[in-house]
Amino acid sequence: MKYHLDNFVNLMNDSKKNRYLLVDKLRPLPDYNLISVDNIVEFFFDKQADKNAKKERVVPILRPDLIHDIEHCPHLILIADQNESINPELLALSLKEASS
Repeated sequence: MKYHLDNFVNLMNDSKKNRYLLVDKLRPLPDYNLISVDNIVEFFFDKQADKNAKKERVVPILRPDLIHDIEHCPHLILIADQNESINPELLALSLKEASS
C-alpha cells in the first residue's frame, strides 16, 4: 500500500495544476477526525500562514437550487497549488476516509 501511495503522491506532485479535495459536510465526522474541514485547515496547512490565507483555501460549494445552511454545504479545499507539493499524510487520510 505504501508503494502505491508514494507513486500516487509523486503523480500528484508532478501535476502543474491546482489539486483539490471535496469534503461533504453532511457526512458526520467526529471532531477529532483530521479530515474534517476545520481540522484540515488547522493541521495540514503551513503553520506560519495567517488564518485568512488558510481560510481562502476552503470554499463552500453553494447550491442555488436548494435552500441550505452554508455550514452544511460541501467544501472544496485547495490542498496544493501549482507550486506546492501535496501533503502525503493528508492524501493518505483522505484516501482512507473515502474507502471507509
